[in-house]
Formats: sequence, C-alpha cells, structure tokens
Amino acid sequence: MAHMISRMAELINQYKMLLLPFGILFSLAICFCGYKYMKAWIAAVGFMIGLGFGVLVCSRIVSSPFYIPLLVGTLLGIVLAMISYFIAKAGIFGLVALLTGEMVWNIPAMDRLTEKVAGLNLPGQLSADMARVLPLVLAFFAAVIVGMVALRLTRPVVILSTGITGAFRAVAYLMLLLKIETTEETRLIWIGMMVLLSLFGIVVQFFTTKK
Repeated sequence: MAHMISRMAELINQYKMLLLPFGILFSLAICFCGYKYMKAWIAAVGFMIGLGFGVLVCSRIVSSPFYIPLLVGTLLGIVLAMISYFIAKAGIFGLVALLTGEMVWNIPAMDRLTEKVAGLNLPGQLSADMARVLPLVLAFFAAVIVGMVALRLTRPVVILSTGITGAFRAVAYLMLLLKIETTEETRLIWIGMMVLLSLFGIVVQFFTTKK
C-alpha cells in the first residue's frame, strides 16, 4: 500500500503543472455553475469517495499490481456516483459537507490557530495532540452542520458553498501555477481575490438558476 500511495504521489507531483489548469477550470465551473449542475457535482463527489476508499481497502487486502486497486476503486467510484446521483438527499449532504470540510481544513487562519494551540502550556503532549486534531474536528463539525442545513435550504446553501469553495480552490491553484510564495502580502491578495470571485460566482448563480 505504501508503495502504491508513494507512486500515486510521484505521478501527481510529476504532472502537477499540467493538472493545475484543469483544476482551475473545474473550480471555476463549481463556483459559477454549482447549483445548476448540482447532480453532476454530486456524482463526481461520489466517484472520488468510492475511488479513494476502493484503492485504500483493496491495497490493504490484496497484494497486487498497481492497476488492480485502481480498477477496483474505479468500479466502486462508479457505483457510488450512481447511488449519489439518484439518491438526492444523500448526494446533497455529501457534496456540501465535503466542500465545506475541505475549505475549513485549508483556510489560512487554521495554521495560526493550530500554532496558538500548540503553544499552550498544557501537561505532557496535550497541546501538540490538540493542535494536530483541531483542524480535523473543526472541519468535521462544519461539514456536518452545513450539510444538514443544506437538506432544508438546498438552493441557497449549495450556491453559497459552491461559490465560496470554487473560488477558494481556483485562486489557490492559480497561485500554485504561478509559483507565488505565501507571504503576508500575497495572503491578503489571495483572500481579496477569493472574496471577489466568490461574490461574483454567488451572484451569477442566484440570477441564472430558478428557485
């Protein structure tokens, strides 16, 4: 399993500069068309979850070539994509929860918060342990709460979550593509671009979709 994951990481890193433009386009599509093509995004999320789970589980159970776990993961991803597509509520919850959790996990303020927690004078390794699990806990609770709200207020929550997370990812990928180093100045520019793009995407979605 470790070899397979290492090989996947090497491939992703090798073709990162080619994948980033597609990541930007995909993120912009989510930002401006998140609600309009909601079922397509739901199916995509189901496929990614199935692919990742299938690859990890198969690689632990079966000692096989690289392509076998990948094939099993792909088949499981297709099954979950179909289930998510046809079971609307489960798909909506999964889509919004995943986008929300991913965004909370990667917000710039999270690094500062974990540094402050790690610096607390608590007994033993408690401060370090809390700093490690804090991003996961916050992302999990945010994902569950927003996902549950989306079941009652589907249109506004999906538009807001896809507009914000799509802009978040598009700007982040753009900075990686341009190889811009993270400093206080570039962080402020990144946040400003993300806010403007997310607002634009949200407005476009509200005006181009029906209630």
